[in-house]
Amino acid sequence: MKILHINDYYIYSWAEKVYRDIYENLKGEKITLEDYIYQNEILRLFNKFFFSFILFVKIKRKIKLYNPDIILIHQINLSPFSVLLAIKKHKNIVQIVHDATQAWCPSWWCIYRKNYEKCDIKMWLSKCTKNCAYDKTKVWFFFYYFWLKLFLYLKKKVVKKYISPSAELQKILLNNHYYNTTVLWNIIKLNKISDTYKKENIFLYVWAIDRRKWIDKLIEAIDELDFLKKDWQFLIIWSWEILESLKNKYNNNFYQFLWKIPNSEVIEYYKKSKVVFFPSIWFESFWLTALEGILYNNIVLWNNFWWVKEIIWDDFLFDILNKKSVNEKIINVLNNFDEYYLKTQEKKKKLIINNKLYFLILLKILNK
Repeated sequence: MKILHINDYYIYSWAEKVYRDIYENLKGEKITLEDYIYQNEILRLFNKFFFSFILFVKIKRKIKLYNPDIILIHQINLSPFSVLLAIKKHKNIVQIVHDATQAWCPSWWCIYRKNYEKCDIKMWLSKCTKNCAYDKTKVWFFFYYFWLKLFLYLKKKVVKKYISPSAELQKILLNNHYYNTTVLWNIIKLNKISDTYKKENIFLYVWAIDRRKWIDKLIEAIDELDFLKKDWQFLIIWSWEILESLKNKYNNNFYQFLWKIPNSEVIEYYKKSKVVFFPSIWFESFWLTALEGILYNNIVLWNNFWWVKEIIWDDFLFDILNKKSVNEKIINVLNNFDEYYLKTQEKKKKLIINNKLYFLILLKILNK
């Protein structure tokens, strides 16, 4: 089977890791959009929201020369219309979905920004305007809303099947009338995992440092637990909009901000840490961070707003908007660490998916 793989980037975050692993195992040809798009900021914005004839021609040429049996797309946010129009005549197009927010939510939050109430993640202009665009420039919001509607309409016409990494995300797909979906957990490399590494008193947070993730709320709560600062350290990995403000506000030895590092290095921190936090208030459809945390013997604590029931139990939850809830959960975990740790180990046995099996299932889906 000849596969053409398409994604925005080849390195960086978790979606790219899945893209990389699948490409390197199933082989074929790849199109990494970052390599095809000019770095000029204005041109990049034009590519994203409009159409690039140059990119369109390059993709069409690649398809003609390679003649793939399957076109497997991941994220195509850098130039969605150029990609979809270039591939639309191919009869076998599959997308591995990595994120609900950029696909069905014009605010990218999947909750009401106005009051933090849960959203059904279906686009309705009156609902979105009232609850998420209340403080935004209306012209820009309307433009993006109708742009996204057009993008989703075209994607429905072009993509023949969707692969979701969780049953929770599949519910959102089905809720938006994407019935041609199947669930397959994202690939995670488990070879060479052993329990011989030494654990340290480390809390770990990995990925985007932005307001949707509520990492600022988490730190605000934890900072009140002064007793932790004597024996523990809180490592925060990656970057985003509020990184600098957090670094300036919490400038002491308890917090360590590690910027952007490859997944292979992140794994070394999973091995050292004991607790991994998932404070997000938005919909976390792509929970490789939590899965990796569990598999490297961490207790994973998740915000109770959106959580993937497939991998996290009720007693591993806290309420990120309630400082008392956050701190009580941390104190409870530290006081009953062995009990939580044993539950994590029990869960771990059910989570492990053999690499070879993952690709056999993926190939079976693609063959259909």
